[in-house]
Amino acid sequence: EINTNYFEKVFELASLESGDKVIIVNEEYESSLSVTQQTNNRLAKGFEYTPYQYGNFARFDEVEDEGALSSMEQFIVVREGDNFYFYANNGETKGYIYAASSSSNWLRTKETKDDNAKAAITFDENGNANIVFQGTNTRNTLRFNQGSNLFSCYSSGQKPVQIYVETWDPAFGDVQTLTMPKNAPDGSSWMTWVAPYDLSVPNLSDADLEAYIVKVNDTQTEAEFVRVYNIPASTPIILHSSGDGEQYLMQSWDDELDDVSENALKISDGYHAVGDYDEDAQTASIYVLNFLDIDGDAVEDLGFYPLKKDKVLAAGKAYIELQSGSPVKFLGADFGDATGINTIDADNPALDGVIYNLSGQRVTNPTRGIYIVNGKKVLIK
Repeated sequence: EINTNYFEKVFELASLESGDKVIIVNEEYESSLSVTQQTNNRLAKGFEYTPYQYGNFARFDEVEDEGALSSMEQFIVVREGDNFYFYANNGETKGYIYAASSSSNWLRTKETKDDNAKAAITFDENGNANIVFQGTNTRNTLRFNQGSNLFSCYSSGQKPVQIYVETWDPAFGDVQTLTMPKNAPDGSSWMTWVAPYDLSVPNLSDADLEAYIVKVNDTQTEAEFVRVYNIPASTPIILHSSGDGEQYLMQSWDDELDDVSENALKISDGYHAVGDYDEDAQTASIYVLNFLDIDGDAVEDLGFYPLKKDKVLAAGKAYIELQSGSPVKFLGADFGDATGINTIDADNPALDGVIYNLSGQRVTNPTRGIYIVNGKKVLIK
């Protein structure tokens, strides 16, 4: 049986050895080969997974089964040179999966090994595994059929699969070293992060690392940064340091973890967080932490800006999602301190940048009132 929820994505043959326990999945549709062997294919089992930003690790949880992985088929790898067999081990139908036909899209399971069960595997740069069975049956490439929600063998088409190998300790011990980028105008470092284990960011006076979750107000115009110290596993957070360089994240052993139930941050799986910014309609729903606005212009203060249209956010990165079709906003970062309001004239050159009203909507010809310019509130008179 599968004894852990943590797996490492395979990108090369050297990472697979005899005895490894693996699952075969389609990440985009969050589906895994299940324990259910039908006559000529394997049903898919839905899962939720959390990819992490270091290594190639991810956490998998079955949707209906409260974290158990009992319905996702676990395969034991048998390696012979550069060829592989996958032995189904935890379902009712145990045995080697194999390509079973040249005229039909069949994937079956049997107890004996032969060339139709022997697979050659290649990987592309994204970790998609091309698993091709080497026997005489020519519909021999293992793929995912999203229309029928099953895995089988095909001669072409359908969706790619990925291989994940069971791992026991994705944290690599109690302390993890993290290199922070210097990306803010003042030389400080900001980044999003998610850890596969309970995380501790100590509240020390000389510590140069802070962690935050983000709450969005009811009008969806402001992002409140709430500092946290003992953070539950798989919680997306924002990290801040006064400079670049190495920082240290420690695994938390505290029984009382912070309440993160109102955290608005979500984790990208590398497929579904896609920018939908509509310049004509001025709408967007996917927002990312940035010091650049949607036009690529630098701003002074931290905030969330729309992800560019059709851009896919990398796996493991955090974002905020508003309702589809929401007017474009600037979600300014509020740290709970009073925000000063500067006063400027309507013809001031400082207004050459992008301007937002207090509802976060973009304004081209501001009249008198309070607006957000370069991340700061200003009174235009």
